[in-house]
Amino acid sequence: MDYTFKFNEMREKYHSQSKPTEYTQPVEEDNAKDCEWVVKSEEIRSYLNEIEMKQNELELRIVETQKYKYKESHNQIVMSTRFQIKQKISQVNGMIKAYKDLKIKKVTPETKAMKQNVSEAFIARAQYLGARFKDQSARFLDDFTREITANQGKQQVQISSEAAKVYDQAKQEMQLIVDEINQIVEMVGQMVACVYECGTILNRIDGYLTEAEEFIEKGVVNLKKTVEIQKSVNKLRGFTYAVIAADYVLCVINYIL
Repeated sequence: MDYTFKFNEMREKYHSQSKPTEYTQPVEEDNAKDCEWVVKSEEIRSYLNEIEMKQNELELRIVETQKYKYKESHNQIVMSTRFQIKQKISQVNGMIKAYKDLKIKKVTPETKAMKQNVSEAFIARAQYLGARFKDQSARFLDDFTREITANQGKQQVQISSEAAKVYDQAKQEMQLIVDEINQIVEMVGQMVACVYECGTILNRIDGYLTEAEEFIEKGVVNLKKTVEIQKSVNKLRGFTYAVIAADYVLCVINYIL
């Protein structure tokens, strides 16, 4: 099943409901809450698009900085853009974590699969953007270090040291982003394992219910047999009482005679 198509279809349905005309009924509160995961996915998608646009801007800034031989003003613009991207990546990773924990009010196999599919797509895109940002930063810092080393004399050691510090700081920032993404991937794996375990438990419960039904059916059959035996015993008891009474009467008659 094409879950992306189904998700887009649900998203269009939600947007059409969220703008009622005079001929349409307002969206019920329950339905609006149930569409919360659709709204959140739109927010995450928008954030990811913003990150990609910022990365495209960063690429242009890096080229411009190289053109002007890494002047301080251009370097500051690049570093400021990098900082903005780093913040947005950290924020979107938090949004994806919260999205994974978001509960669907009316769970169906279809909506569950759609949400899972969308979540995996977000994680994959976040991983790609994080890797791209890491590559951009590494290239800029490497080129910046080479340029400083080639064009500075006595200040070479000091500036290279500062560049190394900036480079190390950027590497640490990238590692934090990678760690956050890995945590999300690990969390998804744990959720999949929990779903599998729940399915196993449900299968066991179903087996127990089947055994209970069979036991009840056998009990009903045994109860019917018991009732029939009880009826036969009652008849035999009545016949026995009649024989004893007749025998008693005969004894009395014989005694009189």
